[in-house]
Amino acid sequence: MLIVGGVLVIAATVLILFPRQNTETAAPTEVLESAPVQADIPFPQVPRISIAETKAHFDANSAIIVDVRRADDFAASHIPNALSIPEDELEASLGELPQDAEILLYCT
Repeated sequence: MLIVGGVLVIAATVLILFPRQNTETAAPTEVLESAPVQADIPFPQVPRISIAETKAHFDANSAIIVDVRRADDFAASHIPNALSIPEDELEASLGELPQDAEILLYCT
């Protein structure tokens, strides 16, 4: 269940580092990076990483990035080289992921 909760680990990061094609309405990165963490976030016990850490993993190709959104959302836009494993299929797919790799999940 922690892995499913980890979906929120980099959700904000994805919006900042990999904005959708329509960037006219996107908030400036400085505003998003300085925004306070919400106290009412789901699964507060799940570790989250910073935007800088996420970007470093992406640049170094040192983690597997898993998009847990629906397949149609993934098809519309996703982080390059991310795997698509919808949240409702995640638990059944855990055996397919390397056990020794850092795995970053996102849903936004």
